[in-house]
Amino acid sequence: MPSIEAINEGGRGAIGTPDDALRVLENYWTKTGGFGCIVLLAHDWADWEATKRSYELFARYVLPHFEERNAWRSQSMDWMRVNREAFSAKRKVAQVHAVERHFAEEQRRKGLEAAK
Repeated sequence: MPSIEAINEGGRGAIGTPDDALRVLENYWTKTGGFGCIVLLAHDWADWEATKRSYELFARYVLPHFEERNAWRSQSMDWMRVNREAFSAKRKVAQVHAVERHFAEEQRRKGLEAAK
């Protein structure tokens, strides 16, 4: 199991202050161009009161930093909703064509086998 220092120094996680968490998450944001959610992993290394305090600090100081960035996700979801019918129609047509191609290929293959 990696040490707390190794986790913090390697940038794979943040065990410490809200600023430590912000540093790691900003680094991930920069590397990936953004992400859709933040997942917390609890190992129960601290007692429950300390864990709840950690969650409170995270909610109060870290999450608000990313709220505005979630607007991009909301805009994307709105765009998907507006275009859902058109995308669905294209998907349905593509499915029909794929099934037709499959059966046509099956018929062609059977015809070749029968001709042998």
